[in-house]
Amino acid sequence: MKIIRIFYPAEIRDNEMQSLLDSRLEEIKREGEVNLLTVIENGGKTNHVKNSIQRQFSKSAGPHVHKSAVVGASGMIKVALAGVKMVTGRKIQAFESEEDAMKWLSED
Repeated sequence: MKIIRIFYPAEIRDNEMQSLLDSRLEEIKREGEVNLLTVIENGGKTNHVKNSIQRQFSKSAGPHVHKSAVVGASGMIKVALAGVKMVTGRKIQAFESEEDAMKWLSED
């Protein structure tokens, strides 16, 4: 299964995030079903606009994503991931390294 990587620079602007996720969503839909690797630089910074963009992306991409791995999540992002995992039942896991995340995504 194809692994699609999303990299969030620490200082990504709202409009840049929207553009990035729009292009990844197109790629995900073309593939049909994928595993998703999200890499967040320096824990990332968020705001209500970025949170809204991310929620919409997750809602649209969710049916096409088999497993999701997140690298570099800060404490609050890890809490949010745990909530999403619990509510949706999705296979989402936080990792300390891309190597560990890729290994997990490649299993199955």
